[in-house]
Formats: sequence, structure tokens, C-alpha cells
Amino acid sequence: MLPRAYPHPFPATRRLTLAVVGCLVLHLVLAWLVLWAAFVFVELVWRALAGKADYRPLLAAHLSQVAVLRAAQGVLWAGTAVVVLRWVRRAHDNLLALGATGLRYAPRDAMRTLLLPGAMLLRPLRELWNASDPRLPAGGAWSAHRMPARVAWWWAGLLVALVLEAASRVLALASGRTLD
Repeated sequence: MLPRAYPHPFPATRRLTLAVVGCLVLHLVLAWLVLWAAFVFVELVWRALAGKADYRPLLAAHLSQVAVLRAAQGVLWAGTAVVVLRWVRRAHDNLLALGATGLRYAPRDAMRTLLLPGAMLLRPLRELWNASDPRLPAGGAWSAHRMPARVAWWWAGLLVALVLEAASRVLALASGRTLD
């Protein structure tokens, strides 16, 4: 452990890490609100189909609220992407200070790879993950290890969510409606 007066040989990532975690928490909150709004919308549609009252104005107002939530999600996605890219850049810059050797990719390559869903399983980000793991020996021994399965499952879940959303949009467009 370095004494407090000793200057860090690499830039700290704590603030960016907290920003990434904060963005992810906001994503969870917005996703919960969108799901809740979807269930409310389905209930309103069922009540409208039952014919007990005219729910068209309420449905239109609810759809505009859902559109605002979806727009907020889009803005948050863009902001999170910027924060995560900065975090990856700084973390990759710190690999040399952590004693990692045998690095094949520059921080910019790791950032580019992150822009492709599922690409974390590719070399540049696998390099970042393994070379910064404190359980692995310093030097180039990190390259013989695989990425943990939980990371692969996380990326697989993200890809499934993206495919399901794209499929729902295609089905909605095929039916002549739009998803907002």
C-alpha cells in the first residue's frame, strides 16, 4: 500500500467509476419506469377494448409520457457511452503503471471495441480486464487467462435485449404501428 503522500503513478479512476455506476443506476430506474408505463398502457388498452369509457385521450397522453421516458433513455445511453469510453481509456492507460507487459492494443483500440455490443469478448477489452486483475501475476502472464463467464453472460444479455427490441420494432412497423 502506498502512503498517502506518495503521488499516484497513474490517474485515478474513482470519479469515473462512480459516474459509470451512477449512470447504470439511472438506467435501472428509467427501465423500471418504462416497464411500469408499458403495463399501465396495456391495462388502459384492455379497458378501452372493454368499452366502459372513452380512453383515447388518456391513451394519447400516456403515449406521449412514454415517448418522453424513451427520449430520456436515449440521452442517458449517449451520456453513459461517453462516460464509459472515458473510463475505459483511463483504465487502459493505467495498465502500464500496474506492471502489465505484453500489451498489444492501445487505449484507443479498447475504446473502439467497446462501441460494438459483445466486442468486450474480443482481445482489446479482454486485455484490459485480465491485465488489471490483481489476482493474476504481474507481467505478461495475464494473457493466458480467459475472461470470467459473468462478463460473457452480461454481454450476451445485452445482445439479447438489443435483438428483442429490434424485433419488436420490426413487428410493430410490419403491423403499421410504431413503438414510442
